[in-house]
Amino acid sequence: MQGQLKTAGIFHFKQVRNGEVIDEWDSENQVVNEGLDYVLGTALKGVSSISTWYIGVYANTYAVSGTETASDVSGLTGEFNTEISEATRITWPSDAVQNQVVTNTGDAIVTSASIGDIVVRGAFLISENTKLGITGTLFCITNYDSPKTLSLGDKLYITYSVAATSS
Repeated sequence: MQGQLKTAGIFHFKQVRNGEVIDEWDSENQVVNEGLDYVLGTALKGVSSISTWYIGVYANTYAVSGTETASDVSGLTGEFNTEISEATRITWPSDAVQNQVVTNTGDAIVTSASIGDIVVRGAFLISENTKLGITGTLFCITNYDSPKTLSLGDKLYITYSVAATSS
């Protein structure tokens, strides 16, 4: 193929304790096959678009393969359930696509630890809001370079951006 469509996404995380930022990091993600199929199907085949996406966070040490799907991601990654305070996965309030990028530049998404120390190793973007849910479409997964420990009451602010380029 002469030209290629490439996607690149990045999660930005900010950990806040007692109103102070104690850590901040970026983590590149892998758009999984299910997410790529969704993009192509929506753009070129008239597949219905998904208007709301959600972020899940997880505990397991996990190597992303690209073959993960919505039906297996929570089990593979050890998605947090009662360990974080939100009743459902966190809504990703994306802005309009601009210059081949979509992000949430307004209010960052917030999740917080609801029990003692929890070790967070990554996050994913999915179309199903139910924690541990197995339906919907999985778009991407990221693994942190090093695990992060959230203490009771810590807040994790999350921004996600994805770009498409041709080469």
